Amino acid sequence: EAMRADAARSVRYAETAVPVLEEFLGTDFPTPAVRIWYGFVVGNSGGGGTINAEDRATYEARTPETRLPHDAMIVHELGHSFVGNESLTQFLELYGYNVLRAGSADPAAWSYTRGWTPGAESNEGVHALLDVYRLIGPQAMASAYRALLPLRPPYGQPLSDAARQAFVD
Repeated sequence: EAMRADAARSVRYAETAVPVLEEFLGTDFPTPAVRIWYGFVVGNSGGGGTINAEDRATYEARTPETRLPHDAMIVHELGHSFVGNESLTQFLELYGYNVLRAGSADPAAWSYTRGWTPGAESNEGVHALLDVYRLIGPQAMASAYRALLPLRPPYGQPLSDAARQAFVD
C-alpha cells in the first residue's frame, strides 16, 4: 500500500512536470502518454514516454543526499523523451525540478544544481549549460533548445556540429 501511494505521488509529480517542460520547449510531449514502470529496479531509463523508476524509499536509501533527488530524476527521464543528449537532458532536469520546487526560472533561487560553481573555468556539460543559461536567460535558452529539437541529438553521442551551431544561432 505504501508503494502504491508513492507511485501515485510520482505520477502526480510527472503530471506537473510535463507542462513545465512543454512550455520551456514550446512543444507538446512527444508521445501520447507517459508510462511509469515503478518498483524495485536498479537505474532509470527514459525516452519514448517511458520511465523505469525505483520506488522513492529504495532510491533515497541507497542514494547520498548530494546526488540527484528522486523528483529531479523523474524530470530528467521525462526530458529524455524530448531530447536524448545527456547534458541537454540534465539541464532540463535542473530547470524543471527547480521551477517546480522554487517557483523560479532564476538559477540563483534554485536549491539543486548538480554541484555547479557559476563561472568556473572547469565547467563543462550541464555546468557549462548553466553558465550559458545564467548569461542569456530563460527565453534565449528556451529558443536555443527549440532550435535543437528537430535535430534530435541522440543519447550517448557528442553534439554534432549542426546541433552546436543551431544552439548558438
